[in-house]
Amino acid sequence: MTTPMIAINPSQNTQSQPDHSGRVWRNLFIYIALCICFQSGAKAEYLINPAGGTWLFTDSTDHDDEVISRSIGFTASFYGQSFSSITVSTNGNLNFSGTASYTNYGFPAATAMIAPLWDDLYIFAGSGESIVENAVAGQYYAVTWDVSQFSYAVPSYQFQTVIFGADTNISGYNFLQNDIVFAYQRIDANFRGNSATIGLNAGNGIQFATLPGLINGNITDSDAGLLPTVAGQFMLMRYDGTGYQTSIVNVPEPSSFVVFGLGLGAVAIYRNKK
Repeated sequence: MTTPMIAINPSQNTQSQPDHSGRVWRNLFIYIALCICFQSGAKAEYLINPAGGTWLFTDSTDHDDEVISRSIGFTASFYGQSFSSITVSTNGNLNFSGTASYTNYGFPAATAMIAPLWDDLYIFAGSGESIVENAVAGQYYAVTWDVSQFSYAVPSYQFQTVIFGADTNISGYNFLQNDIVFAYQRIDANFRGNSATIGLNAGNGIQFATLPGLINGNITDSDAGLLPTVAGQFMLMRYDGTGYQTSIVNVPEPSSFVVFGLGLGAVAIYRNKK
């Protein structure tokens, strides 16, 4: 038995199809607004997640003016000089002389140093504070400080230094071998003596690099706004053969890509329902 074919003239189909375009654009607008709110309220992040790292100093006891020598897992270059180990100081710096000095001063100076925040810093017993090392042999070496100011449980300082041993892509940004990065998650003002020191010092009394906007590396309470504490912003120092060029770079947070991808997926679903 043959089923009869019935021709339908599209012009005779008077039932109108629902137009979902308005709903699609409405939801897209809501999504964009939520993303803006999400990003504006986002907290600054470390470049390297310190979770699972090696504890160098913990809050099991007080720590003041202490240092520890560490291998970085590769050979790097600092102002043209090779090194494979470094001294980590509780006072917010990495250095090559073993100094534990808490008295910060401006650059240039005689002590070679990598100083994300050189000040008189402290770890209080039972505070949850720490200094953590993360390393991938041949790729990068990172130290993260979560500390306070000497004699005061507040203010709080949370910051990180990363030294790259090889070209490395993080969230789409290409870091190069021997790049040095400072990341600031939380920096309260009220530096000890109203100043801290930020930057790189060659130790030859001539060459140094510092945060854009500073003159000799000394940062005061009123300068704290110069620090890149916005989510995804970092201070990059890149050697050009004669010295380090300093800039503030933006590295998208992985969470931003996830949220964006979810939003695009939601829009696609709406469009398929049209």
